[in-house]
Amino acid sequence: PYGTTTLDADGRTWTVVLAPPVRMDFRGLTEPMLKAGVAVSVEGFVSKRTSGELRAELISLGKRTFDLR
Repeated sequence: PYGTTTLDADGRTWTVVLAPPVRMDFRGLTEPMLKAGVAVSVEGFVSKRTSGELRAELISLGKRTFDLR
């Protein structure tokens, strides 16, 4: 299963599909880092199948960037 989070940007709510939890943990991105209210930046591509869904390739928290691919 993949991790997901919800982001509000430009008046729109996005469901962001991250990576499997094992991959995120291996790369140093833990669940507590993604708590509500944390400012993040996500790079990815919009799903062609599901409206409002974004498949994340990179996620940045502060000065750290994590590759999710």
